[in-house]
Amino acid sequence: MLTKLLPFLRPHLWNIGWVLLQVLLIAGFELLKPWPLQVVIDNVLGGKPFPIASLSSSRAGLLLLACTAIVFVQFGAGALILLHNYTAIRIGQNMVNDLRGALYAHLQRSSLAFHGRQRVGDLLYRITADSFAVQTMIMNGALRKAMTRCSVNPGPPSPRARSSGSRLREPCCATHRS
Repeated sequence: MLTKLLPFLRPHLWNIGWVLLQVLLIAGFELLKPWPLQVVIDNVLGGKPFPIASLSSSRAGLLLLACTAIVFVQFGAGALILLHNYTAIRIGQNMVNDLRGALYAHLQRSSLAFHGRQRVGDLLYRITADSFAVQTMIMNGALRKAMTRCSVNPGPPSPRARSSGSRLREPCCATHRS
């Protein structure tokens, strides 16, 4: 089935790569979220010196910097998530549009005898519903799994997990194989 869908995914490979890059950027912003709070707790309230000497001259200035960083990180993460959702949905819609166009073109090339045997409503419903099912499968299944597996490296299984006989999944990305 993947060989039949690959021609519809191929024009969108750059966009899929862009979506994967967005996932990595979102992960980076998520990792930055606790940093400003650490600055407030350690440097403003705790009195530890800030690593950058020019910024640690006043506690009020450091608090203002941490508050600004909190706002920036939150808005940055939100904007990246919004961009990611928009891009992923656009890829899915464009792919389904290409698939539906190919299916309608195939129906138009079919013989009149074929159309005489088939119900028109059934054909139209199947094209609409089946292409949406393919979109759901690709966008919510395969692409989401690829994004998750490529953004989080599970690492090699521990010796304890190997000896217990538990089944561990292999990563789907060739870059994570050891």
